[in-house]
Amino acid sequence: MTVSRNGTASGRFVHTASYMWLRSHRGPNGKPPQLGEPRCSASTAAPNQVLDDSLHATFAIGLQIPGLTMRRAGAGDDRRILLWDGHESFASVYCEGWNDPDAVLQQGPRSLWSEITSARTWWEETGRPELTRFGVSVDGAGRHHVWLDSPDTVVRSPNMVRSHT
Repeated sequence: MTVSRNGTASGRFVHTASYMWLRSHRGPNGKPPQLGEPRCSASTAAPNQVLDDSLHATFAIGLQIPGLTMRRAGAGDDRRILLWDGHESFASVYCEGWNDPDAVLQQGPRSLWSEITSARTWWEETGRPELTRFGVSVDGAGRHHVWLDSPDTVVRSPNMVRSHT
């Protein structure tokens, strides 16, 4: 990051610093919460394509949905992706049969799988930007915002990019 005389700082993310953003992806201890009525649905996309281990997609999704924890569980036809926000929301998505009417189970106030698929769609519709096109700016009070291509194009959650005016 480059620090200016007024105490603000700005800079792009780089490939070699990826370990920094991974720290927040460590899961909380214990079992994910399963609060509230379960909502079942089909997935709108194949989980293995949404979370395809693309470093750039994973980075963009993490920017859109901070604090989310993901774990893969099961084997064979029982392979699932488990998601939770560390608070009240939980989701389980079957990797096989993902378009079955009960393949996605979501509980709590948030629909975590829906947020992830929206974030992935945003990344694709934005031209699949590499993580080096993203940056962060911090003001003198420590407030920060993440941007795409320029500090004037703020990446907001959920799944929104806005230009400063």
